[in-house]
Amino acid sequence: MKVLVITAETQGRKPEDCCAAEEGELAVFCHMNLPEAMVGAKSRKASTTVTVAELPNLTMGNLISEVWDGRMSRLSNARQLAEQILRIASKHPVGTILEKDGADFRVRLPEWQYQAQAQALAEAPKGYLEGAMRFSLDGGVTWLDAPHGLLVNIEDALIPREDERGLVSLNFTSEGLIKDIWVSREETLDHNIATSSVLYEDLVSAMIEADR
Repeated sequence: MKVLVITAETQGRKPEDCCAAEEGELAVFCHMNLPEAMVGAKSRKASTTVTVAELPNLTMGNLISEVWDGRMSRLSNARQLAEQILRIASKHPVGTILEKDGADFRVRLPEWQYQAQAQALAEAPKGYLEGAMRFSLDGGVTWLDAPHGLLVNIEDALIPREDERGLVSLNFTSEGLIKDIWVSREETLDHNIATSSVLYEDLVSAMIEADR
């Protein structure tokens, strides 16, 4: 059975990160419905990061018992939460690290890939845009500067001819756009099966030519 367990891996990337629970214990939802954390089934302490794990000896009855902490009015509520945990875990390969963000769960890149991308962004020279890149998170109402570029990851993406979903990475550097597709084989998101890049100059030229 694929479920979620507590992990401290990737902790510290966000100011709100915490992992007071014991690493490796079953992760369940808190009766207080914490927006950015799950809790350990035994310790009942919070963690903002969990990982997908295969627990072959765990049964549905065991999982429901672990979810139910005695504060729920009905056992059926515990079953619903247990089924939700199974649905979340089923979407990702074993070893995938997730962070809780309200009702959503987001994939966190493995540390080596996270550090590599951070270094690439930090070392990227000013180029075609001369640092004038801006982005909006609210449909253009407000804008934020991205002087070192912008990395956009499309998580849980459907990848043709792959058994598992993967990650599409769009790296807007100061000189152009780098596109990567990552999938999981032996470890989480450990294979880059496709990459391409285009300079903004070439992109603009191609758009103008196509519109003529």
